[in-house]
Amino acid sequence: MKITKTAFIIIPIIVIVAITCHFIFRKKQINPVTGKAQAISLTPEQEVAVGIACAPQLAAEFGGLYPNRQWQKKIKAIGRKLVAPSPAAKSSYQFDFHLLADSQAVCTYALPGGQIFITLGMFKKLKTDDDLAAVLSHAIGHVIGRHASEKLFKTKLLQTSNDSINLHDSARQTSKYLSNFMAMTYDDEDEIEADALSIQYMAKAGYDPKVVVSVFEMLKENSDMSLKHPVTTDRIEKMKEAIQKFKN
Repeated sequence: MKITKTAFIIIPIIVIVAITCHFIFRKKQINPVTGKAQAISLTPEQEVAVGIACAPQLAAEFGGLYPNRQWQKKIKAIGRKLVAPSPAAKSSYQFDFHLLADSQAVCTYALPGGQIFITLGMFKKLKTDDDLAAVLSHAIGHVIGRHASEKLFKTKLLQTSNDSINLHDSARQTSKYLSNFMAMTYDDEDEIEADALSIQYMAKAGYDPKVVVSVFEMLKENSDMSLKHPVTTDRIEKMKEAIQKFKN
């Protein structure tokens, strides 16, 4: 049987696709909040462990936690107020909220499992509790949506079929995982889902969900935030639709 040059190119591609599909199918989990089937290698409990392991190193990369107890308490109080009436409170995740000392970076980070960080640079751009709630609830939405875990699983498939994370090999694995997390970018689908969840959580906690639009329009011009959380015109329109739908 003669194998053509084209076959030499196509066959390896087919094999890679088949292997990738096998691992994705094997790792499918149903998200109890969104109802979506997602390719994720970690259990929620493992996500919590990974997030807690990565939290100190992430904080260190931004100068540690900001040494203002009053502001730290404020962020934690608003975060917990958002979680309490939402499905997030019934999840396996352990939510905690932290203010980072970096005053130049304008960004937030939602580690898998519920460890959420906001930089001082971001905090100072937010004028009201509703503004802060908009940013924190969006981060909660990413955790509940399991977006980081899903993204990192897909990335790992391109590197190796051994997609498990050894939680006991803490130093090296934690550093590698955090590096991949920091380089990761959410896509429009992730952002729109996190927006929709954040609008629900804000309304249930007594905050004004309409400020989600104004806050992210303001952050659209910031390079730090827009690189990790792209704000598109379509996304803004979907926010407005979600707000109207929730009000009705």
